[in-house]
This record gives sequence, C-alpha cells and structure tokens, in this order.
Amino acid sequence: MKLGNQSLTILLFGLCLSPFAIASGHGSRASTLSSVHLKLELQLERVDGRVTKLAGEADQKTLRELAEASVVADSCVGMPLDDEPFKAQLKFLALKDGRTGQETNSDYQNRMRTYFGVYIGLLEAESIERGSDFCAAAQEDIRKKGPLSRWIKRRPN
Repeated sequence: MKLGNQSLTILLFGLCLSPFAIASGHGSRASTLSSVHLKLELQLERVDGRVTKLAGEADQKTLRELAEASVVADSCVGMPLDDEPFKAQLKFLALKDGRTGQETNSDYQNRMRTYFGVYIGLLEAESIERGSDFCAAAQEDIRKKGPLSRWIKRRPN
C-alpha cells in the first residue's frame, strides 16, 4: 500500500501527538469498524473521552466517524468519500462555537482540528497494521448501512 506525502505527514503528526493528546476516560464509544479488533482502541477511547469533554458526545461521535471515513477512503480501494456531506459536516464541526469559560472560539476550533488529526493518525496506523481486515470491516459497515455509509459513496450494483 502506497502512502502519499499528506497521509504520511498526518500519520506521523497523529502518532507524535497521541501521547500528549490522550488522557483518562475510556469507554466513550467503540469504533464503527467493530468487526476487527483495533490494537489502538484504548488510545482511541482516551481521545474519545477528551473530545467528549470538549464538544459533547454527539460531536465526538461524528468527529471520530469522519476520521474513520477519511482513513477508509485513503486506505481502501473502491471506497471514496462522498465529498458533499463529508465536507459539510466537517465544516460544521470546524466552525461551531463550542467555547466554554475562558476558552476562545479559535482555541476550541484548533483543539477540534487537532483531535481530528490525532484520530486520523491512530486510525491510519491501524489501517496499515490491519490491512485487508480493516477494509473488510469498513465494507461490512457500509453494507449494513452503518455510520460509515453516511460518508462513503456506495458503488452502483
């Protein structure tokens, strides 16, 4: 599997940040790729906890699903992003005013972008490690009209 420079940069960025970005609080939600055991699930759950504290459970779930869809589209043949809904939802999350207390809206948006990058890095590492199992799990989720089916184009039958 060939990685582009952008994917490699995101992967390295996410892996370098992951020890600093993860903290306590696991169990927020399982991956939509549940039919494959993710070796980094504990780290992903810790990020889930951080994002849930920052943005709430619904936005955390959506942010992780968007990251999963992005990695699936990058890693799996024949599973392109459905650009219009993907970009609209990502823009909505990126521009949302979620500040609390002393935090500025810019700080909030930067933190959400950072967590998206951390998700991408961890999931990209999983896709490289798991290979065809990762893509088969994504394909199964899409077939069952699971969360990934919102963001990945379905192939015509």
